[in-house]
Amino acid sequence: MFRMRKFLSALLAFMFVLLLIAGCANNETPTGTTDTDAPVVNADDGPFTPYPETLVITIPIAEWGAAFFIEGESHTDNLVTRHYEEVLNIRWEAKWVVDGAQGEERMNTAIAANDLPDMFGAGPALLGRLIQAGQIQELGPSFDRFASERMNEIANYQDGRGWLASTHDGKVYGIPISNDFANNVAMTWIRQDWLDELGLDLPETLDDLLHIAREFRDKDPGGLGAGNVVPIANDMNFGQMGMSFNVIANPLMAYREIWIPDGQGGLMYSSIQPEMRDALLLMQEMYAEGLFDQEFAVKNEAIVFQDVAAGRVGIFPGVFWSSLWPLFQTLENFDEANWTPVPVSLDKNGQTTTQNLIFSYDSVVVRAGFEHPEAAVKSMNLWAEMFHGRYADKFNLMLSTEEYMPIADQWHSYAMPVFFSHPLKNSYLSANFIDMWENQNRDLALTGEAANRFDIVSDGGPQGWAHYMFLTGGYPTAMMYNDNFIYNEFVGAPTETMVLRGPNLTQLEYEAFIAIIMGENISAFDRFVEDWHAQGGTAITEEVNAWYASVR
Repeated sequence: MFRMRKFLSALLAFMFVLLLIAGCANNETPTGTTDTDAPVVNADDGPFTPYPETLVITIPIAEWGAAFFIEGESHTDNLVTRHYEEVLNIRWEAKWVVDGAQGEERMNTAIAANDLPDMFGAGPALLGRLIQAGQIQELGPSFDRFASERMNEIANYQDGRGWLASTHDGKVYGIPISNDFANNVAMTWIRQDWLDELGLDLPETLDDLLHIAREFRDKDPGGLGAGNVVPIANDMNFGQMGMSFNVIANPLMAYREIWIPDGQGGLMYSSIQPEMRDALLLMQEMYAEGLFDQEFAVKNEAIVFQDVAAGRVGIFPGVFWSSLWPLFQTLENFDEANWTPVPVSLDKNGQTTTQNLIFSYDSVVVRAGFEHPEAAVKSMNLWAEMFHGRYADKFNLMLSTEEYMPIADQWHSYAMPVFFSHPLKNSYLSANFIDMWENQNRDLALTGEAANRFDIVSDGGPQGWAHYMFLTGGYPTAMMYNDNFIYNEFVGAPTETMVLRGPNLTQLEYEAFIAIIMGENISAFDRFVEDWHAQGGTAITEEVNAWYASVR
């Protein structure tokens, strides 16, 4: 507890400095160099300069579930879109509105007819198609000329990795759509009340973790009866977000389904490396010992979550928000229950390291022929200020009014052309909440979300605990990695052989790993590696490295 409080205090101080820096930044000053291919603009035109005449921009709208607006507002006329018009003189129109499940089909129709919206988000596969077809335009010069300081900070996070997906032949065709850096960061949640009952400390090494699992199995701290404890949660997809696999494999420097540096300037596929053989052998031993549910391979996540609710699970590999789902369910049924998160175990170098995905999964693109590509940059500049910067206070006040309170939890979905957040958004929220809670002062809230979380925690109960642990336990645990991440360095469009052979290779890997964990001789791993190469893996490796060389 003392160590955690020291860490939280340091985190709070660090985040306070970050917020001061962000608040002092001059967001009117563009960064980067002006490219000779940049759009012809007025010399005085800057990141937030409004258009002299209203600029109408079309976007696609795909609805997942019922769209919710206050009376009189809509997708293209609401508190957010009116701010775009007020500041930038940009008006948004829907190119189409379809059910979310039909979004991909509608986009394919538009591509075939060459009748695209002006701006939209595109994942790597779609991005690659659009670049090859010449249907989107270069955005690098526009970004260099018009990006605000805050937007530069966001887009260039993780040493600029977010640009890799949209880079082709030395040109940039998309702007990274950023997400929280910790969305795919593994951590281990452990029943603290069970640790206390058995007099056990939190683990630091993998041996420590396995010792705790064995103690939970053998000593039944929950009083559930012999054979009813699930020491470590696992399921047919290797746990929540695949983290049951990562929590065991990453400390052995084994990483699943990502492309990592090969030490010679190229990339190699992580799942076929020798370290994975060692990780699978350890998991086989764990399965034989009963540290995993003996039927994990036929159980889906929902069934494991039922075990969590029933108080059967002692160790739950998950992510920073696991307290929000599903761990709070344990407290609904057991008043004394409590979960504590720790980072993955130390590796052989004594470091806490885990695999991670790049913070940006998609990119904002602009159709070829649209006369104002810089409008994409300006719009993203403005949203960054509305969500995190100079206009945040204005919207926090609006969202606390009786009129807008009903949509306060989803106003961010109105962002144009797409929603994105700062990669450290939840770290700011966590630090702010810790400050509020330690001082028991709601007025210290820097955002409406922080105030809302304070209210939820103050109400207590399982939900109050869940939000408290997310903010004071889960997210601070993610910050403990200090950027010791092994990233998936391949973010380009699926290669030709990936499209043809990828699904078969994925199934080949899955079946081999499940079989080995459940007892098949470890030589099956060697056969898997040979088959992976023979059935397309070698060709994919060549294609991935050709892409990597082109973007480096």
